[in-house]
Amino acid sequence: MSYKKLIENNVRKAFKSVKDLKIKARVIIEGENRFDFNTAEATSLETENIYIDCIIRHTSKESLEKNSKKISILVTKKDVPDLQLLNKLEINKEIYVVSNIKDNGYTATCDCEMESW
Repeated sequence: MSYKKLIENNVRKAFKSVKDLKIKARVIIEGENRFDFNTAEATSLETENIYIDCIIRHTSKESLEKNSKKISILVTKKDVPDLQLLNKLEINKEIYVVSNIKDNGYTATCDCEMESW
């Protein structure tokens, strides 16, 4: 067994062992907007949803002027092979925009921001 497979298996075991610490996040993949020149109407493709397991590493409130919230989550690369799909996430009924992704090949740490008006 290669070291890569060994590490992937250990990451998978670690995610299974945290049980109630991991939560389901919904990755929101928005469809493209297109304009039909024949009918003069805008059409959009359906939004696709993917559910992934993640662990919230920490949360913070950035500013007193704005009601903003930042979180950092940990996901496995097995759940999200294409990190470019991570633009918007719904976690605990709150929508977050992914601002920064750090990838080590096995897991990814995503910094996410939410603003409430």
